[in-house]
Amino acid sequence: MRAAAAPPHARTMALTARRPSRATVRTRAAADPPSPLDRARRFFSESDTRAKIQKLGTGMVASYGAVSNVTYAGGLAVAWIGFFKQTSLSPLSSWAAWGKLLAYYASFWVVQNFLRPARFGLAAAMAPAFDRLVDRLAARLGTTRAKAFGAYLALLGSTTMGLFVAAIMLACGPGAFRPWFFV
Repeated sequence: MRAAAAPPHARTMALTARRPSRATVRTRAAADPPSPLDRARRFFSESDTRAKIQKLGTGMVASYGAVSNVTYAGGLAVAWIGFFKQTSLSPLSSWAAWGKLLAYYASFWVVQNFLRPARFGLAAAMAPAFDRLVDRLAARLGTTRAKAFGAYLALLGSTTMGLFVAAIMLACGPGAFRPWFFV
């Protein structure tokens, strides 16, 4: 014998009974601090995103530069180390080796481009800290904010390059930088 189906209103009541009310959701949201992912979603979902980015200003540029330098230099270092370990050749040994390294690095580059929204969100979250860093640098150097930002860029570039070379030297030794005229 077949059981009778529940009336439509009973099914609706059963579905709504499981769902929390909007007031409950609002109080839970107010009680728990939003996660970084929730903040990034909220940041990019609102219509005045461009105004927010402009408001972040120099701090956003500084933080995105730092995030980009770390990811691209890190990817190039990993590609360089992997290429050297696989071939025992320095990418500087010939133009052909350099071309092979760039082909090896292309996969890292593609992955990093898919991660660009996450990198942008991370930079947006870190923008106020970098803004304070540029302000502190200006105060310490006793100069304008624009000159302090230039000093920050020089510091960022030299630090990134130093860490890039140090990572390769630690992983592979000095042979990883052997130029073509020493081969």
